[in-house]
Amino acid sequence: MEIKSDKKLPGDYVAGFIDGEGSSQFTKSNSAHLSVPQKSRELLDRLMALFGGSICTPSKSSVVYTWELCAEKAISVM
Repeated sequence: MEIKSDKKLPGDYVAGFIDGEGSSQFTKSNSAHLSVPQKSRELLDRLMALFGGSICTPSKSSVVYTWELCAEKAISVM
C-alpha cells in the first residue's frame, strides 16, 4: 500500500515518523496493532484523518497521547 499524504504532510515523512516513533505488534491469531505516542496531539489528529484509528488521551499520570490502529487498518499502514 502506498503511504497516503496531504499537501502539508508528505508520505515519506509519514512513513519515517511511524517507523521512528511507533511500535507494531503481531499476534498469534494473525492480528496486528500499531501505536504512535506523542506529547502533542496535532500530528496524531492528522494521521487519524488519513488512516483512521483512534487517539487515546492521557491519564492523570501521563502527558502522552497515543494514536492506535488495529487489525487490517494497522497492516495496511505497516
